Amino acid sequence: MANLIVVGRYYDISEAYIARGLLDHNGITAILFDINLASMYWTYLTAISGIRLMVDEPDAARAAILLAKKDEAIFESGVDNCPSCKAGNVFRHPSWIAACLGLLIGSQILLTLTHRRTCRQCGHKWKVS
Repeated sequence: MANLIVVGRYYDISEAYIARGLLDHNGITAILFDINLASMYWTYLTAISGIRLMVDEPDAARAAILLAKKDEAIFESGVDNCPSCKAGNVFRHPSWIAACLGLLIGSQILLTLTHRRTCRQCGHKWKVS
């Protein structure tokens, strides 16, 4: 890989791995930068502007198209779309209760149990049930 280009930034580790898997499946070698830092110190994600998904420069245009199609499919499904502006760029706030329980039983899966959302496009905040 000669010249790497950022084709995506993610604030959720699983979303970053899904995007990399999509590109790998379509024959585009992708690298996730800052993934280890994000997994060890998730509170730093905002400071480092998220996990960077990078590809080789010749593959950047095709990677951007594939990622846009993925985002469009998610948007059309209505999962975590902003009720105000309909954007799919939504931040899921961590649940401190779930985080504490996860530390006690040794499972980080409970960190995904959260009901508060904030739209990164318009700043609208809401709770889901």
